[in-house]
Amino acid sequence: MPFDGGATHLGTEWTKNATRILGIPLHSLGELLLPDYIMEAADDQQLLRERLSGTYRQLLLNLLAGHLFAYNCWLAVKMLATHRRSVPGWLCLLPAALGMAAGIVAALSVFPVGLSCRRISWYVGFAMVMAIICNSAIVLQKAYLVLYRQRWVLFVGTLLLLPQLGFMYVAWMLSPVTVAADTGCVVNYAPFLPWFWFGSTAPINLLFMGIFSHVAYKQYRRYGSDAWRKLARDGIQTMCLVVLCNIVCACGMVLQLGGKFSEMFFLVDW
Repeated sequence: MPFDGGATHLGTEWTKNATRILGIPLHSLGELLLPDYIMEAADDQQLLRERLSGTYRQLLLNLLAGHLFAYNCWLAVKMLATHRRSVPGWLCLLPAALGMAAGIVAALSVFPVGLSCRRISWYVGFAMVMAIICNSAIVLQKAYLVLYRQRWVLFVGTLLLLPQLGFMYVAWMLSPVTVAADTGCVVNYAPFLPWFWFGSTAPINLLFMGIFSHVAYKQYRRYGSDAWRKLARDGIQTMCLVVLCNIVCACGMVLQLGGKFSEMFFLVDW
């Protein structure tokens, strides 16, 4: 689903008579079903082709994403088949299942029985936030274990996770959903929203990086050149890479390292 960092270009006039849910104004274009939006251009063949082309490009991307999440879901199920009580296994299955469902729901949007762009984007936003919280919870559990179950890690880590829940509502409130001829559904987010996301994820990622760096240093002092192999065996190497990926994606979003495609860092982080 395309993102547009220029929500301000929509102005505020449309909010005056807009329908609201939980105090959130809903743009009229976002409430349209894609088939209805396409058929509005039935008398203009060029516009009709443009809308069909944009919709089907989005459909292809949704199907590819759904396939990727379905594969991850299958891997998580295989993991749980051998370790049913594994907390990380369930935390891997949940975001994969949510992502697979997002792909299916988005793909069905091209049919008359589908959901509006706004409903789809809200669900995708919910799924993204839940996925990243699950990933953070996996890393938090590992940090708790490598520090020999010190409870302050769980307490501080849980507190630092809470702002990520607030991001979901703020994103819904400040990101009106519309539909465009060349891209289909579009989430028009406020320019400062990536900074809000950075602020909600950076503290916990810095905590994790500090913990795993401390553990890695202790292992190096103890085992020397064999430390990296031991870290890989204990899963700490993977946790370091996960945290590094989160930090790089957050920096990529706020610094616009990908230009107009910087929003894809959201999806990469997912």
